[in-house]
Amino acid sequence: MPRTYLLEKSCRLVLHPGDDAMHAILRQLGFESIPAFPQLLFIDLTKGRLEQILESIDARISVTSQAHARYVIVPTPSTREEGAWSFVPQLLLMDLLQAQPLNTLMQSMKDAWFLHVLLQQQLFFVYQPIFDLQSGQVFAHECLARAQNDQGVIFSGQQLIDAACSTNLAHEFDHLARTTCISAISEIGPEETFFINVLPKTLLHHPQVFEEHFQAILALGLRPQQIVWELTEIQAVPQDSQLKQVIEYIRSLGFGIAIDDLWSTVALDHYVTDVRPDLVKLDRQLINGCSLHPVKQVLIKALVDASHTMGIKVVAEGLETVEDISFCQQLGVDLGQGYGLARPRCELHSQCFA
Repeated sequence: MPRTYLLEKSCRLVLHPGDDAMHAILRQLGFESIPAFPQLLFIDLTKGRLEQILESIDARISVTSQAHARYVIVPTPSTREEGAWSFVPQLLLMDLLQAQPLNTLMQSMKDAWFLHVLLQQQLFFVYQPIFDLQSGQVFAHECLARAQNDQGVIFSGQQLIDAACSTNLAHEFDHLARTTCISAISEIGPEETFFINVLPKTLLHHPQVFEEHFQAILALGLRPQQIVWELTEIQAVPQDSQLKQVIEYIRSLGFGIAIDDLWSTVALDHYVTDVRPDLVKLDRQLINGCSLHPVKQVLIKALVDASHTMGIKVVAEGLETVEDISFCQQLGVDLGQGYGLARPRCELHSQCFA
């Protein structure tokens, strides 16, 4: 399972100090020792407390000591024993196998707003329609994550992704985004089709969560056939991985599969021929201005022909102009999305494009 403890209302920070001096300072800051592991210290993380603790550590402990210390965040048990929160030694040892240098967490202080977003579960979604370019009808909506902090500041999807990567919390963010999105679409569009972004590494390392999503979708009155998992950053997955087998398992549950950024970072013969998705998205860099660039036109035609030969639908991303939309229609591109068709918004789009 992904490490989703940061999403709990109450969790704790466990530290293995880099030296005795650091151990003493942490005790002064309120950290407690763990009876079974006296070399370890912990402190409770209630809402809004993590940033305060990190600021205190940064002010009193050297960067070198921070680099030598290791940390892990674990859930808070509900009982007390011997004056300290109880730990199950075997589970704690398993958690410690994933411990990271403390300085990586300290470096993430600039993204403290993101940690707050995760702790407070402040994600929401906007929906950009994907149109059938031949009929003009709405085919589906892509769910795009946003966040709003307590001061009303809105954070874009790219800001969220960048912060998730810099804090090493990509899996936690990915998990929260998917679960939040599934709940949201059950209320906003119980009969519609939705594209939901997912990191391929999540598929590889935690495929069991999709069984959980499957059960949640059924419980909410949705059908798995309404969900298309859109694989982003697939270029980061080794070609000799087990991705193909995992995709087959997820598809057996009834879900659709799409691959993002074809041509920009994903080559047709790199992953598409192995994964055999239901849909591929042509990258916006290839689509933008395609009506004016003969080379782009040749490339798009080749990708469309190859995809159609394999029974794969093609989505043109980043359609901004009438000319580019018209060219993609004439070439036989199946689907399209972009500001030239409709912008993302909190409500679903129901009108055809002109």
